[in-house]
Amino acid sequence: MPVPVPPATNPAGTPRTPGGTEVLFVEPHSGGRVSGGYLYNQRIAASAPQIRRCPVGIDTLERDLEQLAPADGALVLLDSLFLTAECAAPFARLKSRTGSSVGVLLHAFPSFIARGQQREQLALSLPLQPTPVELQLLEQLDLLVTPGPYAARLLAECGSGIARVVCPPGVDPPAAPPPARSSEDAIQFISLGSVTPLKGLQDALDALSAMSTRAWRWTIVGSLDVAPQFVADLRRRITGYRLEPNVLLAGERDHSAALAALRSSDVLLISSFTENHPLVALEALAAGVPVAGYAVGGLPDIIAQRETGLLAPLLDVPALSAACERLVQDPIERQRLARNAARAATTLPSWADAGRQFVENVRVATVSP
Repeated sequence: MPVPVPPATNPAGTPRTPGGTEVLFVEPHSGGRVSGGYLYNQRIAASAPQIRRCPVGIDTLERDLEQLAPADGALVLLDSLFLTAECAAPFARLKSRTGSSVGVLLHAFPSFIARGQQREQLALSLPLQPTPVELQLLEQLDLLVTPGPYAARLLAECGSGIARVVCPPGVDPPAAPPPARSSEDAIQFISLGSVTPLKGLQDALDALSAMSTRAWRWTIVGSLDVAPQFVADLRRRITGYRLEPNVLLAGERDHSAALAALRSSDVLLISSFTENHPLVALEALAAGVPVAGYAVGGLPDIIAQRETGLLAPLLDVPALSAACERLVQDPIERQRLARNAARAATTLPSWADAGRQFVENVRVATVSP
């Protein structure tokens, strides 16, 4: 279940423009990708007329920022992918030119993404902490907005003084339950996200292959074009385990189709090496689908151990395998977790409520005490 977030502290940097009515999300062009971060931005902005999304190019950042014309008193929230030394100067110039408050909408620390690309490097870096450069850049900003409490807790532990506010995502209303399935059917695992090293899919495959049963199917829904060499390696690994009948790389689907696939599955498998506040886990709750995965980042804030899912220590493949096997072999436990997931979802906000709460939380955070 969600846990309380530490109170925001801001000893030196209350935003200089209090009470702003317009919020700009400055985000990289998605290139058509479907991800939790982009979905969050899209759905929050659609629910709050005060919010304007402003896609910019990485290679054209300076020029694109020059075109921005925030209203007086606006808050400009840059995507956390821009939390790099290379992007600091263009955003500083934007702040100087417009007089706007500039903050960050933190979906992921760039250094966490970089370290999560190689399992061996990740293992040597645990527990993950923001880099000194990231912490220094945050101190130059006015506000940090994050979808869940994990990043706010982490920054409090690091002694960061940036004002922090948690603005949770919403979920879509639960659809009608899928048709009842026979107890003889193979258990359906599903993973959602681009097929990249960051998602820990080779760990998940190793865990599934080690189970004593093959009465399961695993569908991976996500782009196969982001990391083609990794996809090729994963296919070879599937073949080596002789699991071609069990594993389907379904490719990318739009959000509605991905949700439909989730709702017709038995278990959401999240083996990511880093997560902030994964929207897909909230969507699993709304679908009444329990979660198996690594207890990584903010996932334990969403999935309660042995209540709405089974989480293994990060990089512990045998423990992940045991969690998956329990969900395959014990239908009573799986159904109990599914009922708990659906019950937990009743406490989650709708996207309309989340949008209104976002605006209110940011308004309160940007008014001087």
